[in-house]
Amino acid sequence: MAENENGQEKTEEPSEKRLREAREKGQIARSRELGSLALTAGSAIVFLVMGGQMLSSLAAMMRQSFILSRNEIFDPATMFHRLALMF
Repeated sequence: MAENENGQEKTEEPSEKRLREAREKGQIARSRELGSLALTAGSAIVFLVMGGQMLSSLAAMMRQSFILSRNEIFDPATMFHRLALMF
């Protein structure tokens, strides 16, 4: 229950008129977790839809980054080109 001006708990439920007035003023009860739920659900949907593509792209990028020949390692032009492809 809510407290009144004297710091005491209210013993009566609010009347329909007070509830209606509170709704008109925009004073409605809202769950704080609703925003978190929406964000989590949205993120889960994005990962379900895009997850496979993101994983395959990441795997391809890692394969390309870790496979270097000896000549590529010591050639600065090739290394700059490989770095440019990563970004």
